[in-house]
Amino acid sequence: MPMIAPHLLARFQNTPSTSGGKNAEAATLQPMNPHAWYHLGMAYHTLHNPEKVNEVVKHLLRFDPKMTRRLILDAGRNDLAHLVKDLAV
Repeated sequence: MPMIAPHLLARFQNTPSTSGGKNAEAATLQPMNPHAWYHLGMAYHTLHNPEKVNEVVKHLLRFDPKMTRRLILDAGRNDLAHLVKDLAV
């Protein structure tokens, strides 16, 4: 699992777990930006919100399967690996 800088973790923990803070805003403003969705998924992972991680993975899979695979691996969500198992490396 990637390390989260303490100041970033504190910022995520001070935001409501349903919003994901600035990452949710970035993903809303740029719905096709895979980096925004990846960071939103990792924020939800850090906040221990697996349902929201699932939602982000399913959204991201629609337009960037490679970034989806990275999110699944970095979040340790082996239960979602079947979604990208046929993806060529």
